[in-house]
Amino acid sequence: MFEPVSSFIAFITHSSFFLVIIPVLFVTSGSIVFYHRRLYGIQLNEKEEQFRKEKKNLAEKVQSLSLIMENLGEPALYRNSRGIISWFNQELQHLWGYTGTKILGSTLEELFPSENEDIRRLVSQVQANGRTIVQERKLSDKNGDLRSFEITVRRIQEEEGYGMLILYKDVTYYREQMDILNDLYVSTREDLQQRSDYYADFLKSGLPPLNSILEKSEDLLGRRNMSDETVSTAAAIAESGRQLDSYVRNLSFLAFPDKTAALYEKSRLQVSETRSLEDWQSALVKRLEAYTLSTGHSTFVLLQGDVPEALNARFVLLNELLERLIENAEKFSRGGFYLLIKIYRAESGYFPINITVRNFGAVIEAEQRETIFKPFTRIIEKGDGPGLGLTVGRSLAEKLGGSLSCDPACSDGARFLVSLPPVKGEGTVISGNRLEGNRGASSVPILLQHRGDSELRRMVTQLKRAGFDVTTAESFEKSSSTAKVISSASLSSPGQTPDWSRLLDALISP
Repeated sequence: MFEPVSSFIAFITHSSFFLVIIPVLFVTSGSIVFYHRRLYGIQLNEKEEQFRKEKKNLAEKVQSLSLIMENLGEPALYRNSRGIISWFNQELQHLWGYTGTKILGSTLEELFPSENEDIRRLVSQVQANGRTIVQERKLSDKNGDLRSFEITVRRIQEEEGYGMLILYKDVTYYREQMDILNDLYVSTREDLQQRSDYYADFLKSGLPPLNSILEKSEDLLGRRNMSDETVSTAAAIAESGRQLDSYVRNLSFLAFPDKTAALYEKSRLQVSETRSLEDWQSALVKRLEAYTLSTGHSTFVLLQGDVPEALNARFVLLNELLERLIENAEKFSRGGFYLLIKIYRAESGYFPINITVRNFGAVIEAEQRETIFKPFTRIIEKGDGPGLGLTVGRSLAEKLGGSLSCDPACSDGARFLVSLPPVKGEGTVISGNRLEGNRGASSVPILLQHRGDSELRRMVTQLKRAGFDVTTAESFEKSSSTAKVISSASLSSPGQTPDWSRLLDALISP
C-alpha cells in the first residue's frame, strides 16, 4: 500500500532537484556566453579601430607615394608581375601623348612597338639578376622627334613574382652639350697636333740662331790674345745661350711631352737602347767635370748593388731626367754633389733602378717638398731659371713608369729620389760598389779611421782610384791639421757595415 506513495515521493524529490539544477545551469551558461560575447565585442572593436588606423596610414602613405611618383619630374610607369602596366605618371602621358585608358592595362610592347626588343632584353636582365640597370636609349616623343633617355629599370617584389618600375630621364640636352664639347675637344686636339708637329719641325731645325750664338761664343773663348773683358763677355754670351737652350728643352717637354720625347728618342718604335753601365757611369762623371773645374768641389757617381754589364733602358729620357737634377744641384749646392745609382736583381734578367741625387744646397722645408714640382715654382732666391726643371724631371720619371720625390728625411741640403721599374740586364752581374768621380781643387787629404774592416778597405781603394789622397790610421792623434778626418763610427750604425752614402756626404760637405 505504501509502495506507490514512496515511488511518487521519490519522483517528486528527483524532479525538484532537476528543476533547481536546470535553471542554475541555464543562468550560468548564459552568463558565460554573455561575458565572452562582450569580451569578443571589445576585442573586435579594438581590431576594427586598429584596422581603420592602419588603413588610413596606408592610404596616406599610398597618397604620399603617389605624390612622390607623380612629382618625379621624369616619365615613369609600373609593370606588374603579369606584364601589365598598372601605374604611370602624367609626365609619361605628356611625353608620348597617350590617354590614360590606353596606358593602363596595356603592355610595354604595345606602347613601344619599335623598341620591343630592347625593352624585352632590359626587363629580362633585371628579372634574371635582380640588379637595377641604367642604360641610355634613343626614343621618339609624341612629335616624332628622336630624344636621348636614360632608362632605369628596377625590380619590385610582389606577392607572386616581380614587378618592374621603369623611369625615363630625358638627357637630350646633356647629350647635345657633350657632343658640342666632344667636337670642341676633337678640334682642339687636331689644332694641338698641328702645333705639336710644327714645334717638332722647329726643334728639328736645331734652333739655328741659338746654335750660332753657342758656336761663335765658344770660338771666341778658344782664341788667344783676347782681353779679359772680351773673354768675360764671350763666356756670358755662351752661358746665356746654354740657359736659353735649357729653357727651350724644358718648355718643349712641358708642352708636348710625347712629341718631344719621340723627337729626342729619334723613333717611337725604338725607344730603348742597350748601353754599358761602365760607359754610362763614365759619361755622367764627364758631365759633372765642368762643375768641379769651375767650383773646385768634388763630384761622384757611384754604382751600387747587383750591377750587370749593360742595361736595356730608355737612356735618352733617363739622361734628360738626370740632367734636370744635375742642373738643380749645380745651381744650389754649397759644396759638391753626387749621384748614387742602386741596381738590384728583381727577377731573372730584370733590374729595378733607384737613383739618389744629393747636394748640400738650401734646406727644402717639409711643406715645400711637393710645391717645388709645380710649374714655374721658385722657392730659392738664388734660382735664375723659370722654375721648370723639377716639373719636367717628374714628368720624365712618370713617362719612364717611375717616380721622382724629395726625401723628407734629409735635413741638410736636398736629396732627390728617382725610382724606376725593372729593365732588362745583360752580361755578367757583379755585386758591390763602383765609384768614379772628379776630385775638386779644393779637396784636402782624407784621414780615414781604419780598424781592419773589409768594406772600409774597399772604400779606401776606390777613393784612391778616383784620385783622392787617402791615409788610414787606427787613431787620429797624428792627423794633419789640413786633412779631412772621417771616423769609421760616423759611417755606420752600431753592428752595421759602413754606408757609402755617409762617406760621400762627408766628402762633399762644404
